[in-house]
Amino acid sequence: MRKYYLGIDLGGSKILAGLFDEELNLVGRNKMRTKPERGFASVVERIARCASDLVDDFDIEKKSIVSLGIGTPGSIDAKGNVIFAGNLDWENVPLKKHL
Repeated sequence: MRKYYLGIDLGGSKILAGLFDEELNLVGRNKMRTKPERGFASVVERIARCASDLVDDFDIEKKSIVSLGIGTPGSIDAKGNVIFAGNLDWENVPLKKHL
């Protein structure tokens, strides 16, 4: 089974997901508006949908994804909690737990 890696760039206006193969070649990417005004739960759902649609577009089984990395604006602690992200209006949100 081939292994794939998923990277997510979370910004105040867009979510960008990139799918990489074992040699770290970019297989594909997907982009979606963040819409932070809809709240934390909606943004988390949009992140998941952006990533899921990308994996589905390339007919890759989700179990082939061995790693997920996400870059977020603001400060984040080692447990995956966003301490503060002003452009998302987030403070002390458990991003890792909800993803």
